[in-house]
Amino acid sequence: EMQRLTKYPLLLHSIAKCTEEAEERQKVEKAAECCRQILNHVNQEVRVMENLLKLKDYQRRLDLSNLKQSTDPLLSEFRNTDISKRNLVYEGPLTWRVTKDKSVGEWDHLELQE
Repeated sequence: EMQRLTKYPLLLHSIAKCTEEAEERQKVEKAAECCRQILNHVNQEVRVMENLLKLKDYQRRLDLSNLKQSTDPLLSEFRNTDISKRNLVYEGPLTWRVTKDKSVGEWDHLELQE
């Protein structure tokens, strides 16, 4: 169904090109703009849900057993960590560079936002 949504603005734009009456053309162009806004909103919501599913998968694989067994008061706030309640900002490689040409290492990285 998502594929159809992407075609509506293009279709309406083509119709607007062929519409001779200015008032009708303006209405069709407005409809095309509304379709683009809806498509942008749908795309944003799809990204949000995809990120939520990724975070839930990471949460499921996260091993907190050592934190839960620890009596260290500094670690107590992390015992019930739920990363799926946060927003995913970045997921991918992180390279630590000493200089422009020399790197110390590369790690997988998740950047989250409250």
